[in-house]
Amino acid sequence: MLRLTVMMVAALGCAAVLTGCGSPQAAPAPVAHPSVLAAPTRIPGGKVGAAIRAGKRLFADTALGNGTLSCNSCHADYGTKAKKLSTGATAPSLIGAAATFPKVSVRSGQVVTLEEHIQSCIQNPLGGRHLAANDPKLVDLTAYVTWLSSGKPVSPGK
Repeated sequence: MLRLTVMMVAALGCAAVLTGCGSPQAAPAPVAHPSVLAAPTRIPGGKVGAAIRAGKRLFADTALGNGTLSCNSCHADYGTKAKKLSTGATAPSLIGAAATFPKVSVRSGQVVTLEEHIQSCIQNPLGGRHLAANDPKLVDLTAYVTWLSSGKPVSPGK
């Protein structure tokens, strides 16, 4: 799919040059698929950085659910790598994921925010309880997952 996308981008860029649309210029740089994007490396300081660090710790905490699973159980290496699940499905890397919200949930078929999607994961498959919108755990997890999209293009609905 990535190869096809890169080929299409290159072809469109060449077509624009060949048809005289604007001044001749190089084709646009191909956009990497979110699954091959690199994770950000620097967590900022201050309160936001503290929330991101707390969210990363919560990501591996089984206490969010029924005590047996954590976010890390499905989204490997703190969400930075895709993982093949025992069901045969693949849980994606979360790098760049926050930049795709709001979007239609595969589970509910409804348009959801990142926070609602995180809540959905906490309740099922983790088996945890619904968190209040201002619960520090939800705020921290959202901060961490959003940080994984640092510098990535925003594409709601993707």
